[in-house]
Amino acid sequence: MEGSRQSQAAPGKIQSGQDKIALMLRSACVAAVAAILLAKLFLVWRINVNWDEFYFLSNVYSLVRGKLTLLLQGPYTHLFAWIAHMEAQEVDQIISLRALMWMLLALSSWLLYRLARRWATPIGATIAVLAFLSTWPVMKHGSSFRADSMLLPLTLGALLLAGKDGDRRYGYDIAAGLCLGAAIVLTTKAVLMIPVLVLLAIFSDTHRMRRNGFRAIWSLGRIGISIGAAALLAVALLAAHATQLAPDVESAGKFAARTVATALLEVPFLPRADYFRHLVLEDAIYWLMLPAGLLVAIRRRNFAAASCLVSLLPVLFYRNAFPYYYPVMLAPASVLIALLADEILRETEYRGANKIGILATGVLCLVLAQHAWEGFMALRFDEQAKQRSIIAAVHKVFPIPVPYIDHGGMIASFPKANFFMSTWGVEAYLRRGRDFMPEALEKYRPPLLLVNHGVLHQGALLFRQLREVDRQLLASSYVDYWGPLRVAGVDVLIPAGQATITHLPFPGRYRIETSVEILVDGERIKPGETIDTRDSLNVALKAAPQSLVATAVRLVWADAHKPPSKPPPDLPLYSPL
Repeated sequence: MEGSRQSQAAPGKIQSGQDKIALMLRSACVAAVAAILLAKLFLVWRINVNWDEFYFLSNVYSLVRGKLTLLLQGPYTHLFAWIAHMEAQEVDQIISLRALMWMLLALSSWLLYRLARRWATPIGATIAVLAFLSTWPVMKHGSSFRADSMLLPLTLGALLLAGKDGDRRYGYDIAAGLCLGAAIVLTTKAVLMIPVLVLLAIFSDTHRMRRNGFRAIWSLGRIGISIGAAALLAVALLAAHATQLAPDVESAGKFAARTVATALLEVPFLPRADYFRHLVLEDAIYWLMLPAGLLVAIRRRNFAAASCLVSLLPVLFYRNAFPYYYPVMLAPASVLIALLADEILRETEYRGANKIGILATGVLCLVLAQHAWEGFMALRFDEQAKQRSIIAAVHKVFPIPVPYIDHGGMIASFPKANFFMSTWGVEAYLRRGRDFMPEALEKYRPPLLLVNHGVLHQGALLFRQLREVDRQLLASSYVDYWGPLRVAGVDVLIPAGQATITHLPFPGRYRIETSVEILVDGERIKPGETIDTRDSLNVALKAAPQSLVATAVRLVWADAHKPPSKPPPDLPLYSPL
């Protein structure tokens, strides 16, 4: 509407006071978008680092160490290998990577604007971007260090190019395919966007199909060009990536079959209904505008724009439709809000009530901006302090990297000795029916256990789901050291005047912590001295002959330095999604 009126006037001139108001409204929306993006940059230093982000960083370190085994989910690591040489602890490294993801979010906002401009005015397209940025998933997860942040601009780029007409239309098809191929290489979940791409390409060619039935086949041919380009790029990049992987790599076919079965087939309808309900209530205004925008698109027979709503279909069947994936789904769907905003302005203009339309649109923008402000205020607190404290303690106790056991790879610069213990990872571990602790203790000899999640916390409900042998070894192989830090060792109570034999987790040097001299394998040892048990795991301990009470003795890994003097932070370390 705005564009049609201005097209009749001289370029650069404003026709009326209403046009001035419309221009002011658009300028205010642009300012709100810029303010939200700046707020998101500030939150990079505030929002709690999720275990997925630590896991993604640990994969980068695995590549640098030559130990990465991820074929289909690991190529992104080549883009960030430089971070392993950065002199900073893990949280600060993730902050640097989040700053890059923030740049991708800003790029995605521009791409969303360009996509919406295919069917909407500048005001409508700007409101679509504002609505997208104001949602809770984008406010919290929009610039996190995950594959989703890298997937977002690639899928928007592919959608922007799909079905585009002009002298270079085949170049656009190839470019769309290259965006899709790069996205699939980054994460296999990119295939969930293929239906949107196909529908958008088909409906973008609808006017040519009506003119000539042969055009329908021609349109499918253009889709084939895009998918072919995507496949060629994906194969080439994966082949290059495979040359940098460790020998025991899972084949692409086996991984894909396992992923499809676990993430798509073996799941109920609306597998993450709890998150969906919460997000709909959290962003009620956004979710009310979507169906209204869809009705507008259908009424206007704009099926190309309507097809963008298909991006939300993964909510119905995708196991990992967690809040951090929502930005990828919400971005294409947001173009419907642009159509809704334009319809409000168009209808009020038709009825001779332009000011009312502009006022209503302005109120809508204010509501969206206020909602974004509420999200910012909820996230403005520092939720990284605990994590920084724990990681700093680990590096103080073990200044030289050692193998360790934890939930999600929180100490990325250390080699992890166990699997990624997400719900998906634990389910796969239980299906395999094989204990992981015996191999970890024998092969890696990890002196550090970091209890940074309930799945490793004795007595927690999640801990009880682990196999019995693993629970026993986790409980008996490590002693409390500082907060969630456990160090390899054993606590022993020697009866008065008697001897006992204790079993150590694995061979190595252990420090004796006790209040009196004791005999270790017949040798007199003073408190604080070390013993070398490289030839045996069984150690004979005996209290001094004059001892009349039981003697408490702790054998702890000798290379563990003194822990911090300040008290450890309270758990949990991770905030809810």
